[in-house]
Amino acid sequence: MKRGLILLLSTLLFFACQKEKDKSSPISAIPIDAALILETNDLSSSLQKLSKNKAWQSLSNGTSIKTYQKTFTQIDSILISNKLSLVNVNPILISIHMTGSQSTDWLCISSTENIKQELKSVEYHLNQSSISIKHSYSNATITEISNKQNNTFYSIHKELLFVSPKKILIEDAIRQLDTPKNLSTNKSFQRIYNSSNKKEDFNLFVNGKNFDKISPTILRDYSNSEKLAEWFQWDIEVLENGILMSGIAVSHDSLSQELSFFEGNKGQHEIAPSVLPSNTALFIRKSFENFKQYQRKRFEYGYQMNQNPNETTTSNFDYLKEFETWVDNELTWFVAGNNDQINTGLVIHTADIQKVEKFIHSNADSLIEYRRHDIFKWNKLKLLLDFFDENNKNELKYACILREEIVLADDLSLIKKVINDFSAKRSLSQSEDYQNCMKKLNDQSNYSIYLQNPTAIKSSAKYLNKKWAELISSNEEILSSFKSFAIQFNASETNCYTHAYLNFDTTKTPQTNSIWAVQLEAPLQSQINLVTNHYTKKKEIILQDELLNLYLISSEGKILWKRKLEEKIIGSVHQIDLFKNNKLQLLFNTKDKVFLIDRKGRDVESYPYLLPEQTNLPLALFDYEKNKNYRILLSCGKKHFMFDKKGKLVRGWKLNQTKSNAVHAAKHFVVGGKDYILLAEENGTLNILNRRGEKRLKVKEKINFSENQIHVVKGQNKANTKIVTINKEGIQQNILFDGSIDNSKQFEPEESLTYTFMNKHEIIVEGNQLKVNGPQITLSHEFETDELTEPELKKLNRNYYLGITDTENSKSYLYRAPDNLVEGFPVYGKTAAQIDDIDLDGKINYIIGGESGMIYNYEVN
Repeated sequence: MKRGLILLLSTLLFFACQKEKDKSSPISAIPIDAALILETNDLSSSLQKLSKNKAWQSLSNGTSIKTYQKTFTQIDSILISNKLSLVNVNPILISIHMTGSQSTDWLCISSTENIKQELKSVEYHLNQSSISIKHSYSNATITEISNKQNNTFYSIHKELLFVSPKKILIEDAIRQLDTPKNLSTNKSFQRIYNSSNKKEDFNLFVNGKNFDKISPTILRDYSNSEKLAEWFQWDIEVLENGILMSGIAVSHDSLSQELSFFEGNKGQHEIAPSVLPSNTALFIRKSFENFKQYQRKRFEYGYQMNQNPNETTTSNFDYLKEFETWVDNELTWFVAGNNDQINTGLVIHTADIQKVEKFIHSNADSLIEYRRHDIFKWNKLKLLLDFFDENNKNELKYACILREEIVLADDLSLIKKVINDFSAKRSLSQSEDYQNCMKKLNDQSNYSIYLQNPTAIKSSAKYLNKKWAELISSNEEILSSFKSFAIQFNASETNCYTHAYLNFDTTKTPQTNSIWAVQLEAPLQSQINLVTNHYTKKKEIILQDELLNLYLISSEGKILWKRKLEEKIIGSVHQIDLFKNNKLQLLFNTKDKVFLIDRKGRDVESYPYLLPEQTNLPLALFDYEKNKNYRILLSCGKKHFMFDKKGKLVRGWKLNQTKSNAVHAAKHFVVGGKDYILLAEENGTLNILNRRGEKRLKVKEKINFSENQIHVVKGQNKANTKIVTINKEGIQQNILFDGSIDNSKQFEPEESLTYTFMNKHEIIVEGNQLKVNGPQITLSHEFETDELTEPELKKLNRNYYLGITDTENSKSYLYRAPDNLVEGFPVYGKTAAQIDDIDLDGKINYIIGGESGMIYNYEVN
């Protein structure tokens, strides 16, 4: 970065006060291996506009670019002391060149005509502030300016000024002047150079072949820019909230270059974004009026359909010919990020969707029904990438049909994500960042590339080399304001016009994103449980599918382990610290066993232990003194067993058997310094016990218990504490500590009814009505159906959140206190959700299950 500072200082000083008289362009001195060339005709004005650009301001304040701004201030003071001005400077050309196998550097060139006196003053100041060494080269002198940080070289030769941190680049430029073959004689370059608008802030010229050579210094692989065109040119306009670019691209007549295939074939309106998932990181789109004409041009340049030597050639060729008839006017290859997993896909706008659907139905290997859509699995679908020249990408084998589009993907969870977002009207085209970007562009392009944040940043490590990936990762928060970038090429006419826009927005509007999805082997069977990783303190997800596989999933969406059980889990998964060493284990029961598993999925000590009798109820876990001397109470019909944490029966437990079966798992609470254990029976008896299982309080009446759990509404003492339940007749019954029952509310008995009391809030779901009353949330909402999950209320980040799912319509709702539906909700989901900040990043996570064993993590910003 220090070398860049010297560039700016030297350049600005040397070129002050010069009027635009000299038209003998320094272009002829730029070495022809230049990958990029940046030109500015009014540096002062361009820098002034750049300083007002919000994207530049963000980078300046948050990264080492801030040092440049200090340099500008130093330059001003030097110029003022020499009575120089930054107005009307000479054009400046900065080119980028390969200087090593994995390194690049810059070369700056400009005219020095009519500024002899100014140069003497500049050289005097440089010699005063730095050590200078003269080097002879050919018939020129190269001066080396040294300071404590690094060296910079400059030379004044044939009325041109050369500045670079690499002496060899100045030598190349001096040598280039004496070579007849240069950029001034290159017809393709002169064509784009003459077409550039010198009134814009900057002009950028890119050589496709040379850029490919330097691309591994940024990317993991070569960019293949030469496959598009020989030269690209953009006029760059610096706007307050973005960067707008427009120009042309030139293809070499003798080369097979992609953009030339579209000549005479008009681009069409974009369709694919309407089905692309919201987590799209990148898409590359081809569009044409006549696909067959586009294909003919590819064949004219020697392109051949790919043949897999491991399969029957004739068979593959026949499939490819059939697939060709599917394509109408658009092909879009895309990348979608699922946390640190990258998946790819292809969208084809079809000519006859009914024909396509019939053909896939007849030939697909298998079919899955998901949310009223068919998902096809067929290995032959990978041949469709042949039309996109993406042979090195992941193989496509899953497909679904949405409207007139067939969407293909390499991963089943990506296809499900596509269907989810399309059904919820959350596809990429609904993204505000996509819309803001496309407002500046024409959506009728032949070839376009689009990048979308934040998924693009999270996916960058796969496509950038290690150095750049680390740079992006370390500045992720700053770069998050760079919302989207699009570049387009319209090649149907004689000239290939190109436009690009970088959309920048610092506004942080609340939004909900699905940041990862995990596919289980089978549909979800258990509830979703959040447990704590005792090393990182982050939350992890433990659950069981219908094949009885038990999974532990990390906060990043990775399956840490999977273990097959013999029976299904009953109720919740608890955590205990068995050895009192701050390491947590997972405790749960099936119908005949109690399990204790460590975080690696291994049984702990003597667990699992066999229950004396089978149960259909979950265990109740007590820690009376909060000293990790746990007690586990399990009701098995009429019998009730109290175990210690080692799985041994506790001596002195009195309530070994009741007259009828237990209705719910036991519940423990403390009021007035005394322990109370509640145990409800089918015959209407509510046992209120002490720690030993002895009767502490006798309830005077029988209660016709419903499926609703018993809740304790605690006060400061027994007088204002009550035990609350809803009986089968829909009556809210409040049990007081004198043993009496107060019937307070009557609900409609024919309606499904759920009563919950949590975090000092009374939550009632009656039929399709949700009613919440409490100090933080008060709301009432009527849903489309009464197929609703039990609500979940949680306090996070000093706020209260309530989640509930309409399982019939697969819509899950999240409310924020006092009564606001969170932006982006409802989201897709079929189960009760868990709400928490699982990765401790200050953002709320909403974990929910979908159809066919999909688990989703939605992030609420």
